[in-house]
Amino acid sequence: MTAYRRKSSSIQTERTKPLLESFAVLFYLCKILGISSQDWEEFRKYKHLKRSAGGEGLVIIGTIILFINFNLMVAVFQSKSYLVEKDLLSLTIGLGLTYFSLAIFLADRVTGLWKQKCFINIFSDLEEIDEDFKDLNISFNNNYIKYRLWVAIVMTTAFEVLTFTVSFILFVDNVNWTAWLWIYVNIPTFLNTLDKLWYLGLLTAIKKRFEAINNAFNEEALKLERKRQKEKEFKLSKKIKKEKKIMKYTFKNQIRPVTKNFHAVFGDVVRNPQIFANSFDDPIPAISPPRLSSTSSDSSTYNAPVYTSLEERFVKLCQLHDTLCNVGKQLNEVYAFPILMLMGYGFFIVTAQLYFFYCSQVDQVVPALFRPAQSWWLTVIYILYISSKCVFILFGNWLTNLESKMTGICIHRCALADDKNDTYEMINHLSLKLFNHPLNFNACGYFPLNMTTLFSFCGGITTYLIILIQFNLEEQQVKSNSDNGKPMALTMLNDTSDDSMTTENVVNGTRSENATSLLTMFYYTWNEYFKNV
Repeated sequence: MTAYRRKSSSIQTERTKPLLESFAVLFYLCKILGISSQDWEEFRKYKHLKRSAGGEGLVIIGTIILFINFNLMVAVFQSKSYLVEKDLLSLTIGLGLTYFSLAIFLADRVTGLWKQKCFINIFSDLEEIDEDFKDLNISFNNNYIKYRLWVAIVMTTAFEVLTFTVSFILFVDNVNWTAWLWIYVNIPTFLNTLDKLWYLGLLTAIKKRFEAINNAFNEEALKLERKRQKEKEFKLSKKIKKEKKIMKYTFKNQIRPVTKNFHAVFGDVVRNPQIFANSFDDPIPAISPPRLSSTSSDSSTYNAPVYTSLEERFVKLCQLHDTLCNVGKQLNEVYAFPILMLMGYGFFIVTAQLYFFYCSQVDQVVPALFRPAQSWWLTVIYILYISSKCVFILFGNWLTNLESKMTGICIHRCALADDKNDTYEMINHLSLKLFNHPLNFNACGYFPLNMTTLFSFCGGITTYLIILIQFNLEEQQVKSNSDNGKPMALTMLNDTSDDSMTTENVVNGTRSENATSLLTMFYYTWNEYFKNV
């Protein structure tokens, strides 16, 4: 495969650098950590992504090594003596969410290798889009993306180092040589965050190009509005000049010229009053204003503007909008499953972290990998870090979707500004094309990636947290009754032999605690029944 060679220009400023150069620091970091499979030399020399068999092999080897060490870490910190102290609910939640972080890492690596060609095509399509923007005299400052990636990498590293260091010092027995395996608690989440920074960077690039299209339409609307205003002012001034000319001509013809001396005339009038009366016998000829020709009407005072160049510019912008929508769909196709896994991980991990924080406050044993939940401020930091990844992805998709929809509004501003039938017809035709090519981001079709989903997640976390606490209270009550030597259900059945304790009171009493106590009572009742049989 022949590598693509980027044409180097003699003058290249920071503003006109290609988009892929803004991802340089992220590419090198991912390549060093073994999660990027593209060719190193191709990127270093030509700033271009190219598939590499050696890079893919290193990614597979790194994934296998991390998988083995992660399982070793679980085996070391989940000892049998520690498992005996746990209740079944905490054990299930802790073990399931422990492997959930490994699952999202594997999903990122498998999807990255499988969708590698589509991922490279996204950057190629964006480079072609930038060339088309240059033809329209529109350029981009890609340094904005580079600076945001730098800040995101620094913040991610700071959060990961802080949570690892504090949890390792406070909650891990670092005397043992196997304590170094604790680092694999943070490695999957750190690599997952770096992988999602590619997505956020590309999403920002697409959003900036939608903004450029909208700004171009807004500028055209301002130009058309100013042109229309100048035409109105010119027509008004011309109309006023014509009216003044007509009034001046009419006024001169209404006043008859005086050819005699005023005193002589006045003397004649005194001597003969009939002279004054006869002076008004001759009618004044009516002066009608000049008839305006049909060429002076509002619709054709000036020749109709030629819409060829304007229409070509609008068509080009709409084509760029359609291409950007296709690039956004490709981006969503590449990252749909990893984002679905991330959203599920964020939902469950935040709920579990709050639940285990509650367990630590009531002196219950917390799973090994959730020991940071024993500290309230470390719990807050961990929740903010995990939830911020989900929030930024949802917020970025929402803003990009809004910018893509804003184009239809901006193009109709041009129609209102020009207020011509030809412009209305052209823009209605183009807006119909925009309407038929929407941009929607979703997680494999399960839910849209917007702020509505964030609101649903917040409600779901609150609901399931309450349910987990209720189950925990019920399990602790059952365990307490079992430690006393008699199951809770048998105790309640024996109490019903008392005349003052009816079956209705038993049911009402359990209902006041929670509904799960009824299931527990039936379970122990049927269990004792079958034992006796």
